[in-house]
Amino acid sequence: MLRWILALGLIGSGSLFAAEPIDDLDYQIALELLKETLSSYEAGGEQVCTCYKPSLAQEAICQDLKKLDEDQLRFCQRTFVDHVTAWLALFADLDQGPHFYWDRDVEEGQEGLKLNRRLFLKSSPLERRAQVMQALIAKEGFLQTGRDLKSPLGPFSSGEELSSVMAKAIALLGFDEAIRMEVKDLWNISRASKRFFIFLDGMRMTHNDEGSRSLLRDPVSQGTSVTFRFRGRRFQFHVGIESLSYEGIFRSQVITEESFSLYKAGIGAYFLPFKGYFSRFSQLNFGVMIQGVTGVSQYRAEEGGIELASQSNVLGYGFLLQGEYPLSYQFWFRIGIALRSLYYEYKNLDLEIEDQSQIIFAGLGYGF
Repeated sequence: MLRWILALGLIGSGSLFAAEPIDDLDYQIALELLKETLSSYEAGGEQVCTCYKPSLAQEAICQDLKKLDEDQLRFCQRTFVDHVTAWLALFADLDQGPHFYWDRDVEEGQEGLKLNRRLFLKSSPLERRAQVMQALIAKEGFLQTGRDLKSPLGPFSSGEELSSVMAKAIALLGFDEAIRMEVKDLWNISRASKRFFIFLDGMRMTHNDEGSRSLLRDPVSQGTSVTFRFRGRRFQFHVGIESLSYEGIFRSQVITEESFSLYKAGIGAYFLPFKGYFSRFSQLNFGVMIQGVTGVSQYRAEEGGIELASQSNVLGYGFLLQGEYPLSYQFWFRIGIALRSLYYEYKNLDLEIEDQSQIIFAGLGYGF
């Protein structure tokens, strides 16, 4: 909880917490596929460094490999065989180090491998594997030959060019169906790393009569809510609209109705308790938020043909706790509870209302 509070107070501070190794699910999938690829092709093969799959011919990475001349192709394939054992050893040691970090989380000169988080998350699975592999190749490096990476190497203009080609070639080999089967159950899991979400929820609000004894009404309102949310690294912000209403009959003769059209905005923090697990549960997340509420309420009571009606502006605030479970294809199920205080006044009825309510909500969302 303290970490949440600090995160809210120091949003955007890259040095707030010590850098932690990456445990994003897409990163884990990239690692798993690369390990399987290197193990499957440890002896090399004609497919290495080639655009061997016709269905991928239009991929930018495939187009780059097609540009290799015969000398570059042979040099690339020979380099793969010479270094594949060392790369596999690096994968085996990743738990102990060197670790991968998001580049904004580490200071200059800190040990470890770095990935650009924004670039990685918006890239295709193929491009992600190439980014991870290129970082590993640079770490294992051609520096062992005594050359700088910017110096010419074989038929390539530089070691950097060769490392880029090697990374793309290895990433492309991961399209082998047998290799992809290793992570087939994880491809379509919804990702908590998406930046924007929209949710449609059903709501049930229980009113506390203590603050409004003189107002005849049903203690329960029901309605819907549409919420748009932006999610950052350690915080989330949302805006939304709600429509709630009830209709009740008292003493078999008094009909009462009340409706709320509300606008809300909130900010809070979230966490992934199982982050790092290689499963759907790695994306399960919980959040806490504080929100402000404004809008309009309308009240009507009718008895024996006599009707009373009033309208009021509403102000309030609330606290929210929610859990979100990943479905597939970026869809989410969420459920939560909220405590809310609403303040409003029906002047022509001489009623000032302080409504303490409890809300249960559940619905579906989509991340993009």
